[in-house]
Amino acid sequence: MNKKTIIEEYHKLTDSKSKSDVSKQQRGRIFENLICRLFKSEGVLIREPYYTDDNRAEQIDGAIKIDNRILLLEVKWVESGLAASDLYAFIGKISNKLEGTIGIFISKELLKNNFLNAITKGRRRNTIIIHGNDIEYLFSLDFNIKEYIAYLIDLYSYDNILHLSASNYLEQEKLLRSRDDINESKEHIDKDKIARFLALIDKKEVASDATIEIEVDEFSTDEKVWVLKYLMKKYGEYREASERVYTGLLYYREANSSNIIKNLIADKGITEITAEDYFSLVIEKQSAYYLIPLFWNRYLPYYRDYHQRNEINEAIVSVFVNVIGDWDSENTLTNVIEEIWEELSCAQKKKTYWEYIEIYIDYHRKRKFDQKQFAYKLLESEFEPQKEKFIRLYLESKISKDIQEFDLKNEDIQPEVSSYRKKYERVLLQIDIEGEEEFLNELFAKSI
Repeated sequence: MNKKTIIEEYHKLTDSKSKSDVSKQQRGRIFENLICRLFKSEGVLIREPYYTDDNRAEQIDGAIKIDNRILLLEVKWVESGLAASDLYAFIGKISNKLEGTIGIFISKELLKNNFLNAITKGRRRNTIIIHGNDIEYLFSLDFNIKEYIAYLIDLYSYDNILHLSASNYLEQEKLLRSRDDINESKEHIDKDKIARFLALIDKKEVASDATIEIEVDEFSTDEKVWVLKYLMKKYGEYREASERVYTGLLYYREANSSNIIKNLIADKGITEITAEDYFSLVIEKQSAYYLIPLFWNRYLPYYRDYHQRNEINEAIVSVFVNVIGDWDSENTLTNVIEEIWEELSCAQKKKTYWEYIEIYIDYHRKRKFDQKQFAYKLLESEFEPQKEKFIRLYLESKISKDIQEFDLKNEDIQPEVSSYRKKYERVLLQIDIEGEEEFLNELFAKSI
């Protein structure tokens, strides 16, 4: 089976024009078929979509075999609203099979962090997730799917990482090679000294600032730069793993890495040299871990000089939208967004502003925290000149979405208007309208 043909069909399916030609249900089935054909082209598909024999109790989207392990497939293309219950149902299917069976949950759309956290909640892990931008790598000619999944099986068997993206996998492979291939011909790079120092990361204790400082002082500028680049690239992986295990090797690895990074980027010369690498990581990783004060406060002075500033802004906005619901991350990202607000494009501002409207009306978030304070600043002051435009567009979008989702008719308008007035009372006060009810009636009438 020609992999190139499958990839061409995939790109045709994901093309914006083609997407409008098929229903969402049809598109999901086509995507499922393409995934199975892709695995078949890799020589790992052992069974196409089927129902189990116990009165067709369960539907399985396919089965593959890698390194003598059986992996059952669940393939989804749901643009929004994919619930954790879909994952729980699939995990249940895997749990019903012989011990050692693994599941692969494949989603065309990027899944939120709370969805990923459901993998191991209260149970032994048996599922791998491949989602979002990972899919683009799967449908690439030069990407080895079999090696990627085999690597994930090994990694998740001995570590507590929730998800290693395809891009991070490729980067990790490069790093492993680069660690062995440090150019010893360079006068200022001592391979053995760096290797000994990096062993400090995995000691089952937190190294003191004094110990790190003594070691780092022995490095040349080139060696400091190499170590910092290496640890920055690994940081997201270490941080994710440590947040699930608060003791043991994973905890010490993250703690020691953080302390070493903190020591290295305290040197303005090293920070300036590595600024471009840092911003490239922000764009590539799109992770809140790279926007914490440890990094952002040190590299902010170089932000406005970076040539791909719009790409950085897009990545930051994307990360913010993805962490909504994680209040600590919302606060962290808010400090970043407030710093760069005037640098955002109109589209980026609108997307972010809409999230802050939701934060603004949520009574569970307390005003003393950063995300709530910035929401008040955006809504109740003249800080953002396009405030009224963004609020109107937000309400129009919400109403249009509700009408489609709940199939609302003219006779439903009045109760919906009452509901909207109550929910968005404080938001409506921020725009120049003669009457809230008349304004909402007009929006509903226009959308139905």
